[in-house]
Amino acid sequence: MTERSRQLRMARLSVVGLFAINGLAFSNWFVRIPAVEEHLGLSTSALGLALLGTAVGPLVTMPLAGMLTPRFGSRRIALVATLGLALATALPGNAPNAIGLFFAMALMGGSSGAMDVAMNAQGVEVERRAGRSLMSSFHGGFSVATIVGAGTGALAARWDVDPGLHLAVVAALLVVATLFVQRGLLDIAHERETAGERARLRLPRVLWPAAVIGFCGLLAEGSVSDWSGIFLRRELDAGAGFAALGFAVFAVTMSIGRLTGDAVIDRVGARRVIAGSGLLAAVGMATVVVSTAPWVALVGFLVAGLGLAVTAPIAFSAGARVAGVPAGQGIAAVTTVSYLGFLAGPPFIGLLADATSLRASLAGVALLGLVSAAMSRRLP
Repeated sequence: MTERSRQLRMARLSVVGLFAINGLAFSNWFVRIPAVEEHLGLSTSALGLALLGTAVGPLVTMPLAGMLTPRFGSRRIALVATLGLALATALPGNAPNAIGLFFAMALMGGSSGAMDVAMNAQGVEVERRAGRSLMSSFHGGFSVATIVGAGTGALAARWDVDPGLHLAVVAALLVVATLFVQRGLLDIAHERETAGERARLRLPRVLWPAAVIGFCGLLAEGSVSDWSGIFLRRELDAGAGFAALGFAVFAVTMSIGRLTGDAVIDRVGARRVIAGSGLLAAVGMATVVVSTAPWVALVGFLVAGLGLAVTAPIAFSAGARVAGVPAGQGIAAVTTVSYLGFLAGPPFIGLLADATSLRASLAGVALLGLVSAAMSRRLP
């Protein structure tokens, strides 16, 4: 193995590791939301407002990461942001009230936002050097990690482990993992060329379709992540252990779709993949909405996970490949819009559920799949 191929292999593993750390942090938190809600005595709307904190941080850190990448490089930003996310993972389970939970989620969301820009920029560079599509498999690292995190979180919930202790242990392990995986990240020289000219955030008109597709896909993904367990418990009277399976089966099919997505995209084309994926996601969420038995809802979450698997990888990859826009800033622009859906969508679902019902609010999520399918024709 040559030095170049060894370095590229290490870089691939490091990028997968970054995505996995992100997935482990949030999946362990997702399955403990019902326990934290119950412990703090929050209503659906109060929980929704507290979760809104997750959307506040990235509004600052995503554009900032895009502007700072030409100056410091995505490698440094990835390290700082990943350490920040690892440490912040301990906070939600130890929040004293709804306000404390809001700020804890703002720190998690802000760190994750900067991390998303940096690790996707690293992923695009690894893809470029390898000469083939890899982005879907990188995101597959996130999805596989969510299966592991959802599993450990479900066990912690079943054994009635205090969520504060559980998430503090996860945070410590993620700090160690961060220090390990950062060693293989690439120092990308061309990121820092003409830094003064590039230190601004732009979203060219040609990237708006990718941003809208990313927004719809990640809003649906975030909604399932945050509300699947609560839907199964409240609407279908499922037990705590069974309720955790909603997110788990969703994560399994997300992983399968992402790990196989690169080959499908190269073979069929991104536009056709997005069109089919949007329709599949809509069918899955419609199944959830009309379900009267927990196992039927599980089937719906399973189908939705497969439909949403490659939406974000395709949207982010498009953001990095527009002529005249540096990859880091193109990704930052698309991810900022996209993650507004992932981060602000779940709190909005909670507010809408209070005004109508959780079923009705999730029906709106099903419609987003149709929007993605319709926008596929305009994807660059």
